[in-house]
Amino acid sequence: MSKKKSEIGAEKRLSLAKKTITQTLRERKFLVGIFLLALVPLSWFRPWDTLITGGDFWIPISPQNFLKMISSPWSANISCGQVSNATFEILPWVGFWALFKSLGLSLSDIEKIWFVSLFLLGGLSMYLLTREVFEDKRESWKNFLPVVLYAFNVYSILAGVVTTNLLVYSLLPLLLLLYIRGGKSPSPLKSALILALASVFLTSAVGNPPIYTIPFLFFFVYFIFLFLSKRLTRSFLKFNLLFASFYLLFNSWWLFFYVKNLTHQIGQIKAVTDAAAVGPGSNFFDVVRLLGSWAFFAGHQGAPYFPFAQSYLNPFLMFLTFAVPALAFAGIFFRPPSPRPLINFFALSALVGIFLSHGQGTDFLGRINTFFKETIPFFWIYREPF
Repeated sequence: MSKKKSEIGAEKRLSLAKKTITQTLRERKFLVGIFLLALVPLSWFRPWDTLITGGDFWIPISPQNFLKMISSPWSANISCGQVSNATFEILPWVGFWALFKSLGLSLSDIEKIWFVSLFLLGGLSMYLLTREVFEDKRESWKNFLPVVLYAFNVYSILAGVVTTNLLVYSLLPLLLLLYIRGGKSPSPLKSALILALASVFLTSAVGNPPIYTIPFLFFFVYFIFLFLSKRLTRSFLKFNLLFASFYLLFNSWWLFFYVKNLTHQIGQIKAVTDAAAVGPGSNFFDVVRLLGSWAFFAGHQGAPYFPFAQSYLNPFLMFLTFAVPALAFAGIFFRPPSPRPLINFFALSALVGIFLSHGQGTDFLGRINTFFKETIPFFWIYREPF
């Protein structure tokens, strides 16, 4: 009899556990969907044990040795010795590979974890950002659809797996969320500390300065937005000062050597940006539909950079690529009467992004870009931040 009661009790516990799991999955189905979306990069590995590389995307084949080499401010094994200009690659890029390699994982497995981690980070961050934007905190499609469109759109797919682009793109929602919450927090010290610590994981993207500055450009636009809308508070000013101080403190291990090395090469870098190899600008409508890279429809000596680019001139694909920005801007016009200042901020950010992505040209936006390049110091680095 006791054995039968025990079996019945076990069945009840199992049934209760199943119901609990089922209910949790129903309540958190969109979070589960975000985790599943993060697994999509695994389908890129064909065959399974291969490595994805090429172009500007490089892999530290011997992570521990490379980490040891770039950890010193002096590279003794290059030429007759020179100042190391790769210290910024330590976090998170080379450090990530070195950590998992020390655990015995293969390079292919480490790369899989890298891609899944970044997609998961970007997805969860965007999900949390939507909860900051919408007053209704109930989980729904309004929280999940932005994650899908942010993770998989024309830009994110065509930008590829280049470390600088993907790292900034994945961290941007998190950094922006921390900055916005920092301005509202009653404890600006704690918020500034957390944001500054998070900024350290952006370090490896500084190899492409225009890309690296994009989160800070969003901070600046948000600051100006609060100033223009008369929402700027003393607490937010204090938060910004604390963040700037903590940022310099936590990033000083690479920032000093990087800036010092950059000042010696600034003339050469500017000469490259002025070279004919870099296109002058982009078509306005292509920028709006996230195809604003000057190189997308271009080529060299008759060979296109992107052989499939002409497919995006197909009327059906043109309609689809315009549908996403149309949905985004629809939020400005179709919204409830209650004020949503963050929607206005994102609309302003979109306009700034379109302007910067457009580049120089003979049209109105192109002439403004040219004027800014000639009058604002270092604006020329945004030759093509797309």
